[in-house]
Amino acid sequence: MVALRMLRSSLQAALLAVAFPTFVAAQTCADPTRCHDTPVLVTFEGLPAGTSVEGLGAVYPPLNIQTAASALYPSCTVGSAKVIEELNPFPYGAYSTGTSGINACLTGIHGFADSADCVLDYQFTFAPGYTVSCFSVLMLDYADYFPYGGASHSVLMEAFDASNVIVDTFTLTEFGGTQPGSGDACDAQPGDPGRTTMFVTAPGIVKVRIRFTEAPDPNVGFDDLSFCLQETPTPVLPSTWSGVKSRLVD
Repeated sequence: MVALRMLRSSLQAALLAVAFPTFVAAQTCADPTRCHDTPVLVTFEGLPAGTSVEGLGAVYPPLNIQTAASALYPSCTVGSAKVIEELNPFPYGAYSTGTSGINACLTGIHGFADSADCVLDYQFTFAPGYTVSCFSVLMLDYADYFPYGGASHSVLMEAFDASNVIVDTFTLTEFGGTQPGSGDACDAQPGDPGRTTMFVTAPGIVKVRIRFTEAPDPNVGFDDLSFCLQETPTPVLPSTWSGVKSRLVD
């Protein structure tokens, strides 16, 4: 079986002292030479199992996560993406591994997912004034369960700029049947379909979308969402009295 994958190295960076419970800026999303902005890693460890990850600020202040129904496969309720916990059936046993149990082998004990046996697409956007130059997320347990048949199985990540133009893509495609080893979250090695870091890089990204496009594995989890964040500077008002007067007249 042949897999089309893209691998990039990661960078260990200094901790960012920001009082928000679910992230530390300890690792960039992809190629460290491209992260000239603020690196952010969302680990989900500070949020209890069952917490919704959807909505602006749910897991990180300028980040908005939203789900959408799949156009091709059975979907669960839109808006139901939540924090999952290793070996905990609440809120979901999103996936199960061969020997280690449900939701096993996250990078810590928490990640996020939707319910098993349904397919939801994901969209990640940022508050006005913020863009990213790099975005990634770890997808777990893909390719050990293909209930929709098919000779190939694909997941697509797309990055969009402010004009809604696609500026980068990442595609994971697996051919053939299930892969009990490399598709299992616990048995897979980094870069195998069961432990794939999906990522995109480009300046000025305002939206990232994940779509399950071709006979997918519906039972997956996600972890370690990271991005290189840039805030657009707020214009400074003129400091001279003449400048202030001209502003008041305007």
